[in-house]
Amino acid sequence: MKKNSQYSLLFLLLPSIAETIAASKFSIPVPGSPFTLGRITFIIVGVSGILNNRNFFFNSNTLKGLLLIFLGSMFGALFSNQVGLSLSRSLGTILLLFGSIGIANLWQLHFFRKFLDLFFILNLSYWAYYVFDLTISNGTTFVAYSKLFLDNQAINHHVIGVNASVSSIYIAIRYFYQKEQFKLGGYLIVFIGIITCFLCESRSNLLITVFILFFILFISKVKLSKILLITIPLFVIIYSLLIGIAENNESLFQRFDATDQEYQERTTGMRLDFIVGFIEEFIQNPFGKGVFGSEIKYGNAQSTMLHNQYLTFMLSGGLFAFIGIFMWISEFIAVFKYNIRKLNFNQYNFAIIFSLLTFLLTLLTIEFSGLLFFMFASLFINQSENYLGEKGSRSKKHLNN
Repeated sequence: MKKNSQYSLLFLLLPSIAETIAASKFSIPVPGSPFTLGRITFIIVGVSGILNNRNFFFNSNTLKGLLLIFLGSMFGALFSNQVGLSLSRSLGTILLLFGSIGIANLWQLHFFRKFLDLFFILNLSYWAYYVFDLTISNGTTFVAYSKLFLDNQAINHHVIGVNASVSSIYIAIRYFYQKEQFKLGGYLIVFIGIITCFLCESRSNLLITVFILFFILFISKVKLSKILLITIPLFVIIYSLLIGIAENNESLFQRFDATDQEYQERTTGMRLDFIVGFIEEFIQNPFGKGVFGSEIKYGNAQSTMLHNQYLTFMLSGGLFAFIGIFMWISEFIAVFKYNIRKLNFNQYNFAIIFSLLTFLLTLLTIEFSGLLFFMFASLFINQSENYLGEKGSRSKKHLNN
């Protein structure tokens, strides 16, 4: 694709990227359209990507799986109390998925790679500043994020957690992972992600970010002694700093106090109840309930979200969605294994793969269906198609030899 064409598509994608970073601030409604400006341009760029790359074949189970999830939601809509709304919402997600397909074609282009790098840098910078600006006043006084949220002065902490996690992991690998080892800057970037998750009180994403960091160290060519020499002092510093901050705020300290079993069970134990509730609803509705039926009764609440995107997909699309999730995740596992082999090391792909893994783990703890989901869908499809292409090329070489 010519440079001018790439520049034009990147310019069109700007409203989409702005909305992806902060939908609450940068979503621009379009009169007479159910889509925002960012979603419209996302679809337009996706269609252009499909038309400009006729050699891109829709072979991946990732694409088929995601499509099956949303088609399952359309079928499930027929059993919903809001058939029309559920059908239109599912159709909208399928259009966005086609946008993801076309954009998946573009991530291998030089300028789109640079654009992706810039997106993750801006994403982490925006949310880190957002949290620090809200929680730290005059440089010394810390305000609990949960209090700000209850006072309607802040957005849901899960939004910040997922953005901080996926962006910090991507940037750390993309710029500071060389010769299969993290440089000091990589640890510092991940630390920014961790402290952002901590200050916004996202326990799940803090743990996921730490887990991904240790997993990368585990598969890297680094001696155990060196890992201990770097990570132990670093985490002592991080732990001391976080405890120092938390001790100045009772609610923040309680949020992360693992010894307070009553609080931890009260705030996380409901997730087990959600799983039980999901199983009961799924058995009663094996073909799904549509996107507006993907909630359950819990306690005094007539409807509540499941806090798990996979379960929400299955409640919406039934068995079709279950099969789609299996196809999607199974292929990602194959792609992941292929990319972490030492002979297939590629810094750009590594950054994407581990950011994708971070995103997948996060979906176990939240519902997330904004533009960030469809942007990541494009990256999932991109990596799957690359994997199938490289696997096919190697098979042909083997046969020729």
